[in-house]
Amino acid sequence: MSAFSLRLMEHRDAPLVAKLLSIYLSASKYANRALSAEKLPMTIFNVIELDQNLGLVVDDNSGVGRGAFLGGLFSNPLFDGDDALEYGFALDPEMRQHTREATKAVIRAFEDWAREKGAMEVKYTIGSGIPGKTLESIFDETGYERFGYCARKEM
Repeated sequence: MSAFSLRLMEHRDAPLVAKLLSIYLSASKYANRALSAEKLPMTIFNVIELDQNLGLVVDDNSGVGRGAFLGGLFSNPLFDGDDALEYGFALDPEMRQHTREATKAVIRAFEDWAREKGAMEVKYTIGSGIPGKTLESIFDETGYERFGYCARKEM
């Protein structure tokens, strides 16, 4: 039995998403940045409601939300077609022992969604601000090209 499952984000998940992003931010090197009280609720709403966005929740095996992913399509200003971009991803510290497998599951789900939407490539930022090389190695293992603080993969 898996230690987690993925599902689409729903409106009832908004407080969870805000909480997880706050926890993540407080543990990162970017603790001096504040989540916008104006932007965050609208961003979560748009990720849930708009077809060009994807929101995922990582539930533990008890059905409790322990992770949140937000991403979407954007029109590449230089090239034809759209790209898929991760907006944010945070896991509850209680899920840390499952970071690698949960992150890979989210990456696969986002890639599948991006392909369905016709995205030309998927892009992630790597600068989590939390010390460690786990995320970099996960992108290497899943076929992403890393450049600077970004990882990209053509679809």
